[in-house]
Amino acid sequence: MRGARGRRPPAGERRAAVAGAERLTAADSPMTRRENVLNASALDALTVERLVALVPPLTDTTFVVRLDGRAVVDRGDPTDGSSFRRIVLVSAVDERTRTVAAESAVTLPRRTDRVRLAFGEADVETVRANGRVLLHRPGGLRGAETVSVSRSETLTLSFDANATGPVEVTTAPERIRKATLEVTVDA
Repeated sequence: MRGARGRRPPAGERRAAVAGAERLTAADSPMTRRENVLNASALDALTVERLVALVPPLTDTTFVVRLDGRAVVDRGDPTDGSSFRRIVLVSAVDERTRTVAAESAVTLPRRTDRVRLAFGEADVETVRANGRVLLHRPGGLRGAETVSVSRSETLTLSFDANATGPVEVTTAPERIRKATLEVTVDA
């Protein structure tokens, strides 16, 4: 491999670029939701200091991290450095809240992994997802409850037959897109 000016880049540059990409996409990275799925909001908040703390081989180098060609974070101008690219997924979550009548069912968007229900003045004893009981309290559900649900199914929430009043339903569906992550390092 040769750099932009025809020289053979030092092996340390390549190792640092690979380490940067690997650490950014690791399952336990603060930049991911799960392995190889980058968290869009974490990337937006990424700073040089946080990246160097996450990837120590970048400490005394100039570098740039790009996502689909757009610089996410950089230090200096690594014009003659080594680059490492990998295909990743980028996940963004948009929280949505709507108020529904307890007398009717509501269908949740796919890729929702949790639901927050605020009962307020509603009179509800049971909440079901696709017929399965999620929450039940004979005296009535009060306050707010957050429950985990399958993100791979389309779910319909329904309430017990005698339920009345408004229920606030908050979901956070995940939107995923494919992107190219590129880490360039010049020692």
